[in-house]
Amino acid sequence: MNRALATLAVVLLAAGCGRLQFDPIDLDGDAAGSRGDGDDGTGDGAPPPPGWWDPAWHSRIKLDLSDPGGTLLNVPVLVRLDPSRIDYTRTAASGVDVRFIDADNTTVLAYEIEQWAPPGASVLWVRVPQIDTGIPDHIWLYYENPTAPDGANASALWAGYGLAWHLDDDPAAAAPQIGDSSANSNEGTALGGMTAAAQGAGEIAGSLAFDGNDDWIVGPAATSLRLTGDITIIAWVFRTAASRAEWICEQEGNNHLYELTLDATNHIQLEWEFNGGSDEGVQSSLPLASGIGQWTMVAVVRDTTGKVTRFYENGLPLGTARTFTNDPTGGTTGSFWFAGMMDSTTSKLPFIGRLDEIRIEARGRSDTWIATQFRSMVDNYLGYGAPERY
Repeated sequence: MNRALATLAVVLLAAGCGRLQFDPIDLDGDAAGSRGDGDDGTGDGAPPPPGWWDPAWHSRIKLDLSDPGGTLLNVPVLVRLDPSRIDYTRTAASGVDVRFIDADNTTVLAYEIEQWAPPGASVLWVRVPQIDTGIPDHIWLYYENPTAPDGANASALWAGYGLAWHLDDDPAAAAPQIGDSSANSNEGTALGGMTAAAQGAGEIAGSLAFDGNDDWIVGPAATSLRLTGDITIIAWVFRTAASRAEWICEQEGNNHLYELTLDATNHIQLEWEFNGGSDEGVQSSLPLASGIGQWTMVAVVRDTTGKVTRFYENGLPLGTARTFTNDPTGGTTGSFWFAGMMDSTTSKLPFIGRLDEIRIEARGRSDTWIATQFRSMVDNYLGYGAPERY
């Protein structure tokens, strides 16, 4: 109740007027019950404070960026929301009014909503143009605009990636079931009679379970995935069988250009072909420390300039960089395979367990980049400020 009305009621009751009935009075010039009428403590019709991006959005949250230890450009950052961080009742349906704004309060950032699930946990991604070291930095999350159109732009967020699969899809839906958030539309088709039950909780949001027999995904024969130079691959794995060689992904063809596997001794391997089918392969100098039944982020970087391959486990270098001699060549045909493949009539190293969030890009990322990606994906990178509202 408005404070003036409450005071008036007390006075009248004291005068013996008995039980009162009255219509709300708009004492501040706003329609009763509207934003700014005193019922939310945000002020009565006041303009937004200086530096507010757009007055059509009435709430925002400051997201502090941790110092990555080196300057990074165009960084995908995961944003996790739940009722402890955002008031879902002030957001539009499906989160279409969400906007991410850079620290300059002007630049609108590309973002994607992977999962919007009020009143539970939601998962969003935002592309931050630059994160510096030694300088406090932040971005803003704006919301509460009931007339806002959908502002998500996944293809801009994942620009430069060969593919970005979140693996939160139903593998029993119409093919191609596996969506690609990059601009390349490198969707995948689930094979092996995978059912809807294969979709389940992952490290990020959803993930897919593979039976280690004939479940896998085939992607297109796309030039955007035929990478003969630098490459970075990141994937989340949850293994359920020990002492077993298993496939993560491969670009197959007249020469395969990258083949990422886990061997029976828990090492990460990257192999490719050059010339007329000659093999070049490198293996992590140490095995994975994480065991069976644990989500693990594995990453590999092939640096064709320095002729080294670097392996990572949960954001940290896995042993020392391994050298190689020959760059991949050929690979002008063939499809992309994930979690296994069919070579003629023989299945090769099918994965058993769950897989989540695979990305492939044609650049060699740094230790700092890989570490920042891991921290972001395990919700240990952003600082969430208290919601602000006018």
